[in-house]
Amino acid sequence: MWSQLFTALGYLGIKLKGKIYFDLFFPLTIAIVVTAIVNFSGISFRFFDNGGLLTSASSLFGILIGFFITALAAVATFSNKTVDKRLNGHGAFVKGVELTRRQFLCFLFGYLTFLSFSLFFVSMACAAVHGKGWGQHLGQYEACIRLGSLFLFSFALAHLFCICLLGMHYLIYRLHVPSVGTVTVSSDTESK
Repeated sequence: MWSQLFTALGYLGIKLKGKIYFDLFFPLTIAIVVTAIVNFSGISFRFFDNGGLLTSASSLFGILIGFFITALAAVATFSNKTVDKRLNGHGAFVKGVELTRRQFLCFLFGYLTFLSFSLFFVSMACAAVHGKGWGQHLGQYEACIRLGSLFLFSFALAHLFCICLLGMHYLIYRLHVPSVGTVTVSSDTESK
């Protein structure tokens, strides 16, 4: 019964060529770069305060939740026949079972919805806790906690963004490709 609450996390168990770059490497690189720029440039940023990064992002997460739920519903009910074909040459597998394009995209947009919900609630909780004045008791650790929070938040946001781009790639391009490796040459280009 509890596993049904976390079905969307099944996306993390999908084996797909190159997926690790979108899930881990690209977001990690972005988070390191953002954190390094803020740390070494001396930029002062507001993270928890009113109008800060976290409170501003919670508005974005609220919008993304609706967008991802709509995308999930569209993919789940899409009537194009190619959506129920396998990802030719780029097979996506869960526990050894190959997914169709529809199944893969449902996992992907379900995960993005779950991640957006989670980040929305975490940002609201952080804003509420910050309002209690707990930061005044951190002393010398406040800068490290702010930088660590920025790194984690940058990673989570970049992770969301990169997976969203992967989903857009599949919706825009891969969903409509009949088979990988087959090139159709028109008679115009053949004669040249």
